[in-house]
Amino acid sequence: MKSAKWLLEILEQETFLKYHAYYKGVRHNHKAQGIIAFARLSNSKELTEKYVKVVQSSVEVYNENDPLTEQVEIDHLQSDNIEDYRGKNQGYYKLLSHYMNLHQNKYNGNIMDTIKGTCPPIVDGPLYSAFHGFIQMGYGLAVGSDQAVVEGITIIDQQYSPLYGNDMNNPKRLDLSQFGYGKTSLEDTLKVLQDEKLVQQVQEENKKDRDFRKETHMFGIYGWASPRYHSDLMMDLTNNLQLPEWFRPADRDISQIGRCMDWLMDIATKTYVEANRTNDFFLLHGVTSTWSARQVLPLLNFDDALLGLRGMVSGILMTYLEQGAPLLGKKPSDFYDGSDVTQDHWDALLKDVTNVEHVVYEQHVYKLVQCLYERWQENPSSEFSKHQYAGALHITKQSYFQAGLSNIHVN
Repeated sequence: MKSAKWLLEILEQETFLKYHAYYKGVRHNHKAQGIIAFARLSNSKELTEKYVKVVQSSVEVYNENDPLTEQVEIDHLQSDNIEDYRGKNQGYYKLLSHYMNLHQNKYNGNIMDTIKGTCPPIVDGPLYSAFHGFIQMGYGLAVGSDQAVVEGITIIDQQYSPLYGNDMNNPKRLDLSQFGYGKTSLEDTLKVLQDEKLVQQVQEENKKDRDFRKETHMFGIYGWASPRYHSDLMMDLTNNLQLPEWFRPADRDISQIGRCMDWLMDIATKTYVEANRTNDFFLLHGVTSTWSARQVLPLLNFDDALLGLRGMVSGILMTYLEQGAPLLGKKPSDFYDGSDVTQDHWDALLKDVTNVEHVVYEQHVYKLVQCLYERWQENPSSEFSKHQYAGALHITKQSYFQAGLSNIHVN
């Protein structure tokens, strides 16, 4: 798919310079991500073009002088120092212009150099906005869209959300000496997060923290309490978590970062499918974000990639806590007959999903199905293969009205 000229031509007409990075004042423009996911599932220019036409109404044409731009471009800082905007959720297009200039001039249009030169200072803080910076980057990288990558870098910077964000000089933030050597199982880690008092406390903090929500104006729904008030707890849980036995940070093997991201995606998939809160919208983002970060992190040097990996692990744990730490009781067989998954299973599902003459699904559906299908293709006999198929199957029966489009039945 990376060499599909027709897809890149479509994406050139879908950038944030043509359609606003946000719509309805608060929602992120996922249109390019949905197009890429659909194209990878259908492998059809004709079907993809039909899909693009149907979802056109989900975004707004970008105009520097329209009311939406004025709302999004609130700039209380009025600073000439671009770093002052880091994590402040202000001036998106000001930051985008900065990164586009770096990409074209400082890095001579080389997207790999741009990533290596700009991501290290922000790679540990992708959580706010439900990981959408990494997701935009990952999809852009997957198909060779430099513009989408730069747009994603800008989102990560604008909504930078590391642990100890209120104390950037805290030495724990960049100390990687403990990460990767933990002995606490995932099950025991989740039990800590399932503590009723902790869950209730976090929910109350999210409700009452109006100053933070006001400061971050339209991003309040993503301004979660965990990284602001529970950095010590989340850092300890992340550092103490037992990672796969083959993961040895001392080896400084960048390929292990990629493998560990695959492992984290499998964990996110298992959590999404088994959670008693079926088809949770933000647990879904745990799956698509880990797939996306898998495209990005192995491109960095080892220390930066390791920092990014820890940021993703802590981000997935925080997402689980913020969603009420739902118990994991469901099984893949709750969503289909539980038989071994074959290519025939997927062929039938993909035929339905890409049948734009009948229904166009909400864009998160395509992204999740695509991520899970491609992960299944890598190892069809994996212990998570049933989870991958079950997750892809049951999301097609859902529609996320609050996230943009609902499913559109064409006839």
